[in-house]
Amino acid sequence: MTGENTFGCLIEGKFFRPRDGTGTFNTEDRGLRVIGGGNQSIELDARDFKSIKTASILIHLENLIETGEGNYQLNSSNRFRGLDGNNNNYMHCTIWGDKAQTYQQYLSFDQSGIVSLTKFEVIQNVQTIRSGTFRGNLVRFNNPTDTISVSIGRFDIKTPQLFDVSFP
Repeated sequence: MTGENTFGCLIEGKFFRPRDGTGTFNTEDRGLRVIGGGNQSIELDARDFKSIKTASILIHLENLIETGEGNYQLNSSNRFRGLDGNNNNYMHCTIWGDKAQTYQQYLSFDQSGIVSLTKFEVIQNVQTIRSGTFRGNLVRFNNPTDTISVSIGRFDIKTPQLFDVSFP
């Protein structure tokens, strides 16, 4: 809870962590980004750009000022983000499906998990520390009988220093 700029979890028992990529024209492939409308809502966007079969996970939290530190129940995701996403707390991820030999998208559903924000601190309106844990069950977008588990998730993020951190 000191702003070490770390993120990790298990997705179906396999360790996931963000890792930077080589970048594309005019953009960097950042392994971890915090996106949001100030302190009202944020999105933690973690991606593994280094693995041959990459993965990503996005956590969207609403009403940070009202709720502050505490538990955020995960509800339904429509698989979009930002303005196109639902106005509730949600998580979704994309992982490689060995059986289908293609990427699969998994979405949170009502009461499918929890994010516990254990530290939310704004320092001099410039630096913000957000720390916590998360877990949940997600259902595949095009096959509601296929579910996965995200467990032992944790994050400890201090912005704006996040832009100076590399995720090898």
